[in-house]
Amino acid sequence: MTLIYDKEAEALYIRLTDKEVEYTEELTPNIIVDYSKEGIKS
Repeated sequence: MTLIYDKEAEALYIRLTDKEVEYTEELTPNIIVDYSKEGIKS
C-alpha cells in the first residue's frame, strides 16, 4: 500500500496495488476510485 499526499491539490492518494488502472468511477465529488481489470475481489 502506498499513501501520497499532494499539497497543491489537497488530495490524498491511497494505492492498494500496482496493477494497471482499467477504469475510474467517481463515487462522490471528492472520492474517485480506480479499478484494475480484475475489479474488486475479497
